[in-house]
Amino acid sequence: MKRILALATILPAPALAKAFDRPIPQPQTETAEFWFLVGSIALIVALGAGAMDGQPAMRPSWKLFAALYPFGAGAMGVNLFFASLIGSWLGWPVLTPWQAAAGGLVIGLPATYAFAGHIARLMKQAEGS
Repeated sequence: MKRILALATILPAPALAKAFDRPIPQPQTETAEFWFLVGSIALIVALGAGAMDGQPAMRPSWKLFAALYPFGAGAMGVNLFFASLIGSWLGWPVLTPWQAAAGGLVIGLPATYAFAGHIARLMKQAEGS
């Protein structure tokens, strides 16, 4: 028993493991890119349909808007950067992280305003009025 324990501690298991052969990624086919586009458009349409539920939009308070703006600007900056990476498939230039952050500050304004209005409506609904 002592010899088995000594042998198990002396011989490391990873040295005996077979090397992992990393698969080579295959390029996307035109069919896969088409269905990715269709799925993306369907997601945007579904999100828009869910946002239009017949209730009027509310004007958010400045405090709520100011509290949510850093998150909205950051999210829009990340989305803009990843959109530029996807656009590079079409030959468009890739934005630097600083350019994407600056664009996120601008695009984040209307996005945060819309989201803050949605949150204000949910708060009013939760209060029961």
